[in-house]
Amino acid sequence: MDICVKEGQKVRPKILITESQLKLLYDEGLTASKIAKCLACSTKTVYKNLYALNLPIRARYTQISDDELKLKISEIHAKYHNAGQTMNGGYLEAMNIHVPRKKVRQFLTEVDPIGTASRWSQSIQRRTYNVATPNFLTHGCSLEVIEFCTEKLGDEASKTCSL
Repeated sequence: MDICVKEGQKVRPKILITESQLKLLYDEGLTASKIAKCLACSTKTVYKNLYALNLPIRARYTQISDDELKLKISEIHAKYHNAGQTMNGGYLEAMNIHVPRKKVRQFLTEVDPIGTASRWSQSIQRRTYNVATPNFLTHGCSLEVIEFCTEKLGDEASKTCSL
């Protein structure tokens, strides 16, 4: 990275983001963090440049009352009982209603608290491993790794290593 000298201080070079680059990514519907990743800069820089161009991220959301949104989510839920937050958000997007995911999650929980809880309870549980040292367990252990464990650490360690 180049280093600029500013009044005797070393500072990062200014990131040049053109209006057309920012407008293109903004119009594609990308979030500020995704725009920042594409342009290799911070989200703060993206927000600052969007603000300068009068393109706030929140202006993309549809102006809809909470009661209307709850009614729309209830209608979607009546048709698709097992649709969760992502599916409901997708159906709303298809209706050209753009709202934050947080609101969709909140109203879906109000409309169907039992269904929401049951979907969360079906999430995949992580396995717990008991290994000798950190990074000892390798997923997809091959025969060579098991033989190495047996050779170096004894039979007890090979039992831990084999999946």
